[in-house]
Amino acid sequence: MAAHSRQVNALACHPTKSIFVTVGDDTFLNVWEVESGAAFNIRLVMSSRVPDFMLTGVCFANQNYNSILATVYNFKTVIVWDDIV
Repeated sequence: MAAHSRQVNALACHPTKSIFVTVGDDTFLNVWEVESGAAFNIRLVMSSRVPDFMLTGVCFANQNYNSILATVYNFKTVIVWDDIV
């Protein structure tokens, strides 16, 4: 599985669904789905580039866990993706 072109900095697993999210030095946030079945398959569901920001942390947020928050290196910034899941 080729997740990122550079180092992966953080990974978060969804608490109730078979998905996880990764962020890395390549400025991308990727959402992945673990597909059920006899074989172990991981599918890229969404990819979002955040130009000029190195993403360092990530988590699922709000009471339904359908938003994603990502932290940025060396800035007092949190980036939010709403209604992703």
